[in-house]
Amino acid sequence: LDIEAVVPFNNSAGAQGFRQLVTVPGSDIAYAVNDQPEGIWTIDLSGIEDEAFGHLVVDPSVGWLPAPRGIERDKGPNSQSSVGPAQMVAHPDGRRLLLTNFNANSLTVYDLGLGPHGQLVAEVPLLGESPYGITLTPDGNHAVIANFAGEVAESGLAQSTLVIVDVDESSP
Repeated sequence: LDIEAVVPFNNSAGAQGFRQLVTVPGSDIAYAVNDQPEGIWTIDLSGIEDEAFGHLVVDPSVGWLPAPRGIERDKGPNSQSSVGPAQMVAHPDGRRLLLTNFNANSLTVYDLGLGPHGQLVAEVPLLGESPYGITLTPDGNHAVIANFAGEVAESGLAQSTLVIVDVDESSP
């Protein structure tokens, strides 16, 4: 339980820092969600070695996946929030990455086997108001998404919702 490495990143592109980091099963690649610019950084962790002392690893980023920009203001009722890409989860098959989009009220699916670092292959719209948290069921067949605001009535009353999305590629 010691520090193996410190990894600074060059934020010259105006990046605001990372919201979440996930690793992909069976690989040395990690993906980090960034908002401004909206995207996912691809990070190679293979150069981090188990040593008796921590060391500096200079910019192991190897690529970048664009996230849907959506709009600066939140779609649907005005929730006074602007989050952009929110949370992501790597599928146990090691090939897919799923990302919730807070402002766009959608789910983005990336195929990590396409292109040099992955490619956006699907967008699932209309998930409810402000989808944020995401997890997969133990069998990996369904994504469970927690909406931050849920559905907002004309009265302003918000009811948080969970949305279940079938991500089983063999399902009808």
